[in-house]
Amino acid sequence: MKKKVVMFSSNSKRRSSNSNCLVFPKWSELWNSLAEEYSGCEIWLVVQLNGRYFLDIYNGKLIDPPEAVHVEIMDMEAGLSEFVEKITELNPDVAIAMPGPVSGLDWNGLRDASIAEELSRRGIRTICYPLKTAEICFDKWLTHQFLEENGFNVAKAVYVHNGLFFAGKDDPHSTGNVYRETVLNKIKNLPFPVIIKGTTGSASAGIVVAGCYEEAEEFLVSDRNQEDMIVEEMLHGQEYGTEIHGCRGRFNVLPPFMKFTTDNEDVIDPLGLTTLKFGPMTGEKYHADELISELTRMAELMDLCGNNNLDLMLCGDKWYIIEINARWSGLTTLTACSEDRSPYAVYLDQYVGAKKDYTDLKNIRIACNFKMSGGSEQMLEKLSREEGVDSVIHYQIIRPDESSYYFNDVIIGGFDSFEEMADTLDRLQKIFPEEISADVPAAIRAKLPEL
Repeated sequence: MKKKVVMFSSNSKRRSSNSNCLVFPKWSELWNSLAEEYSGCEIWLVVQLNGRYFLDIYNGKLIDPPEAVHVEIMDMEAGLSEFVEKITELNPDVAIAMPGPVSGLDWNGLRDASIAEELSRRGIRTICYPLKTAEICFDKWLTHQFLEENGFNVAKAVYVHNGLFFAGKDDPHSTGNVYRETVLNKIKNLPFPVIIKGTTGSASAGIVVAGCYEEAEEFLVSDRNQEDMIVEEMLHGQEYGTEIHGCRGRFNVLPPFMKFTTDNEDVIDPLGLTTLKFGPMTGEKYHADELISELTRMAELMDLCGNNNLDLMLCGDKWYIIEINARWSGLTTLTACSEDRSPYAVYLDQYVGAKKDYTDLKNIRIACNFKMSGGSEQMLEKLSREEGVDSVIHYQIIRPDESSYYFNDVIIGGFDSFEEMADTLDRLQKIFPEEISADVPAAIRAKLPEL
């Protein structure tokens, strides 16, 4: 008898009806292939229509539902209790959480963990990290404290509680703010330049770089400071990212993937049009075995589950953890391509067991992610059929201020060497010269001698 598996993802933000995501191949094709590959599972998908990483949506409508997977579309206003009741009604053998990102407050994991917690109380087996883990990953200061207390390398940082920092601001009888004085003195003793960022935002939104103490103070005492902040030293080194897949007893940590921009920006916007990512890096200089061991220790301590993204910095020969995003991320399709499996299989394999040993680096292939700003639907589909191209995704990104822009995410992979990857980029750029900037293969080739 087939096992009934419910895979769910809630979302805390309503998206406008024109928020679209065109994917080649379609998400529905990935779900249908997953159902065929895991024929012992009866797969149910419980999501809202704005789950753009799970369904093919155009103008607010589901345009191509998967045929081999049961889909339950939740109301856009559905919250924790509605998800719990629907999944309970389905009476699954297991419920697997797939937290996704959101613009602004990066808190979707909190709800999914709460849903899993309530389902567990009802006797339903769940695979999701605990609520405590979700809280640590949601609040960047809690993340920093956890990492520091457990011996992981982090940048020097100071926490700024917004309410206390401005306490007494409008009180005519206030004699001063001791908290502000203390915090500013701590910041004065940090190495400069520093990065100032909110504790709960996503996608590098709202980050401020201060080159000296006076610039940091000017920002913090201004009206632009409207939330709790972290002020941390700007580390100098090469930025990387990686992902931890699986759950307790079944973790696999991928080696690091390099992240950089073609215009050499100091702070890399993960959604930026000039951002490139490729890897994994396994050479001696990366100490990959040591890094994987440390990150596995971290995953066990945090009790992570599913897909978990980490931002890293290599300074000399020392690895620093910058951030943890316990959710689907901008690296997810890239790392899944490197593993030669569907991103949805990352979640399902926690229940049924992976078909390959992904801790064996022989099962990891080289892959690359680059972006394009243009291209018609026909062109994107044609590009997706080229040899070496794993997927093409057309996104509309809505920023916290409700402004939006479009870009195309291209994943190429299955390579045995970085040279083979670079040759493929050269070939694709020649085929699509109007859409793929010549800066992309040039920037990759410039990095190859450093590897």
